[in-house]
Amino acid sequence: ARYKLTLSEGQALELPVLATDTDRPTTQLGSDPYGELPDGITWDADARGFVIDDTLPLGSFKAQVLVDDFVAKTSKETSLTVKVKPLDTDPDRNGKPSVGKVSKVQALVDVPIVLPLVPFDPDGDPVTITPRLDKGVFALPLSDASYDDETREFRWTPVLLHIGKNTAEFDVSDGTVTRKFVLKLDVLAPFVTD
Repeated sequence: ARYKLTLSEGQALELPVLATDTDRPTTQLGSDPYGELPDGITWDADARGFVIDDTLPLGSFKAQVLVDDFVAKTSKETSLTVKVKPLDTDPDRNGKPSVGKVSKVQALVDVPIVLPLVPFDPDGDPVTITPRLDKGVFALPLSDASYDDETREFRWTPVLLHIGKNTAEFDVSDGTVTRKFVLKLDVLAPFVTD
């Protein structure tokens, strides 16, 4: 998966790197940061993810990771793009809440997927994320799709019936403005070569 996030100044975050291998779904994938990481972003090798600390300054930053199954001849690159913005303190304006963009999400049949959803509100208002239970993967037969409001994680284990393009839909609200957020998921059947 690739992430594009907007964070408030001083916001810390841990973000796992999601990677799947369609020909060896049980293989442990290796992942290493590619190039130099910006100050304020580190790589946690044990958790296989980025750690963004609260010292990341205002601006735009990019971090990249190479993912490898140690079998194929090529590695895949995934990336994290982070924009850090100051909060808007004008009481006469209410900015629209959003959720960080997650793209190129591939899931495998019978392999659980856990995706953190990272909300942002330009005014610093609390953001609620509510799944649309009558839409997308939440409404599919045999679907165990769920959203944990406490951890802000979307969880789903697709089955054979779910192969193909899917969506998970959410309402994102700051209490005044509500927007729709759609997460696109491509479910693949693993091709096992063993």
